Amino acid sequence: MAQNDLKITTDKLAILPNPYVDHFLIPVESMTKHEASIEVYDMIGRLMVQQKYTMTEGVNYIHLDDSEHFPKGNYNVVVKNINKNELRSAIVTKQ
Repeated sequence: MAQNDLKITTDKLAILPNPYVDHFLIPVESMTKHEASIEVYDMIGRLMVQQKYTMTEGVNYIHLDDSEHFPKGNYNVVVKNINKNELRSAIVTKQ
């Protein structure tokens, strides 16, 4: 079994800022260049946005398209590797 390509530098996924007003960033450190999937779900489990992202070696700052259009509330942000294995998730609040 292959080792995960992504490395989260803390035990929780960081989302900056949290809460946010118009957009947020997800800093993720990658060990190699590869494809990842970032998904955002509302609190009843509806997929709000899914975005592919090419990770580069080192720290990647992921900006999600359309996050400024989300209604106010809480959202679950999930970062997955190319094999769709869930790596980390965190809750972000839109003000």
